[in-house]
Amino acid sequence: SGLPQPLLSSEEEGTTLARSMRVEKAVQMLLLGSLRSG
Repeated sequence: SGLPQPLLSSEEEGTTLARSMRVEKAVQMLLLGSLRSG
């Protein structure tokens, strides 16, 4: 089967964290927008 995943470097971990935070903020904006319009 597959090889074990290599540990993320701190740089990759940082960009992944920033990306997930950005996604969360976008989701919050979408939810707020739908609540306001509805």
